[in-house]
Order: sequence, then C-alpha cells, then structure tokens
Amino acid sequence: MMTRSLQLTCLAAACVVAVVLAGCTGADDPALDQPPVSGNRANADEDLRSWIAAIGACLTERGFPAEPVDEGEGLQLPEINASQQQGFDAAMQDCRAQHGEVPPGTAPLSTEEVGAFYELLVEQADCLTRAGFPVRVLPSRQTWVAAYQAGGEDAVLPLAPGSDANAAEEACPSPTAQDIHQRTVGGS
Repeated sequence: MMTRSLQLTCLAAACVVAVVLAGCTGADDPALDQPPVSGNRANADEDLRSWIAAIGACLTERGFPAEPVDEGEGLQLPEINASQQQGFDAAMQDCRAQHGEVPPGTAPLSTEEVGAFYELLVEQADCLTRAGFPVRVLPSRQTWVAAYQAGGEDAVLPLAPGSDANAAEEACPSPTAQDIHQRTVGGS
C-alpha cells in the first residue's frame, strides 16, 4: 500500500506548510483534548509537535491512521484514494472545528524573525563547510528574506542537494523557532 507523508516544520518554509493540518480530537477522550499551547516562539516547536500529535490521534480515530514521523514533526498517512477523499476532508474539517488552525507561536515569522533566521542559516552554512559538507551559496539577506516572505519555496537553504541530510543535521543542526526567538528577543 502506498502512503503519503504530511510534513510539518515550523521553519524552512515551515509555517507555510503548517497551515495544511489543523488539530482534532475525540470529545469523549480527555487524552485526546487539544494540547495546551503557549502562544510564543520560544515554545513553538514543542507546541507544534503537541498539536500534530493531537491531529494524528484525531485522524486515526476517524479512520485515517496517522503515524508520527521525524520526531513528531510530521504525520505519515495512508494513501487517500478518490473514494476516500470526501471522508478525509470531512475528518479534517471536524478536526479544524475542534482545534482551530496553527498554534499561536507558529504563525508566520515577522521580518525581524526572518532576518534572524537568515543569520542563523549563514552560521549553519559555515558549520557545514567546516564539517566537510557541500553547501549552496546563500543569496543576499535582502533577496533571501524577500523569497522567504513570498512563500518560502525559493528561499535557499545551505545544504547542497544530494548530501546526507541526517549526518549534516547531526553535525550542524538547523535553526529552530527557539533559536530565532533567542536571536530576536534574547539579543544573541
């Protein structure tokens, strides 16, 4: 059976993708209630993972088994065929009705936060180069910020295609929402 993956991450075109899913739970099961969210960037990654877990539980309860992947940052769903699409859409609509949209701290980044994200990616590129990974040349800050704010698809990330992403992530972790928060609020 073929499956599809709904990948969510708060960064790297993340906040755009995060809107794809909305939370849902079973009203009769307190364990499946909407996860508490802090509503700020410092906890955005944790809030998003909690939210995704609730969505997965909801979809599973409604007959669409959803397995967490990538340390809770995404869901693996079964292939939805044409005859199931209407049921899946209804399940997702129910979930949105119960949990709303994206957790507050995962809203799109401000211009200042996008600039901080760019700075952190420059630092990650330097780390990747020192660790021996091939990197892409990042465009100017202004160009990169504009591309990110236009939807993120054209915002270049430092790791060159074809590289071992898992090894690169282990050597030089990607910036998180907490890193951006610290950079903009903490003044690092």
